[in-house]
Amino acid sequence: LEGTIRNRPFVAEGAVSYAEGDFGANRLQVRAGDLYLEADGRLRSPEGLSFTTEIDSIGRYYADVAGSLQGSGNVSLAGAFPRLRLDLQARDLLWREYGLEELSVTDQGAPGGKPVALAAEGRLLNVGTREFDSFSLRLTAAEDNQRLELEVSPAGETIGIGVQGAFEDAGDPLSGWSGTLQALRLEAPEVASFALEEPAALYLSPERASVGRTCLAGNAGARLCVDASWRGGTAVDA
Repeated sequence: LEGTIRNRPFVAEGAVSYAEGDFGANRLQVRAGDLYLEADGRLRSPEGLSFTTEIDSIGRYYADVAGSLQGSGNVSLAGAFPRLRLDLQARDLLWREYGLEELSVTDQGAPGGKPVALAAEGRLLNVGTREFDSFSLRLTAAEDNQRLELEVSPAGETIGIGVQGAFEDAGDPLSGWSGTLQALRLEAPEVASFALEEPAALYLSPERASVGRTCLAGNAGARLCVDASWRGGTAVDA
């Protein structure tokens, strides 16, 4: 198949198929200007769908997005919980009020390990007028347990959070997620520092959210405790 996309040459080889919710590619290769994509496999097979992509300028194809990326991975929906393997590098990403100078995602999975095990590192993150020097994220996920660790560093400060729990229905992530707030750390050397004293119950869903009694111990003997809940259409109750 040959043609043009946004006045750039487009060439595709291989085959794609879709039947009963299963997408497949057979030695698919797509080239369109500075965009390259190859894929092979089936989404709902145990072996999964493997892919490799490289885009020098995303903005040439999606007007609201800027930046470049290259990556490879594999995804399978054959089991009770999705399996994802991903390695990705991106630079100068921009979407609306969000910007990120560098992003690196590396797969941390091992044969027989968690279906999802990823580590991400980013540098110079902008959210509107808010700037962060860096952030790091660690995610491991299986049907019965998911764990997320996130750390962001606005100028001279550090905010860290860790949560662990499970979806009420792994096949429907919007069904609700319950677990614990494992870690919460706020470090502002010139002002104050706080850290979570002990894990607190945590629940999240589109309709409601709640966190149990959460106590933070600070330097100089300071201590702060709070619990909060929210239901759709109402204010936060704390």
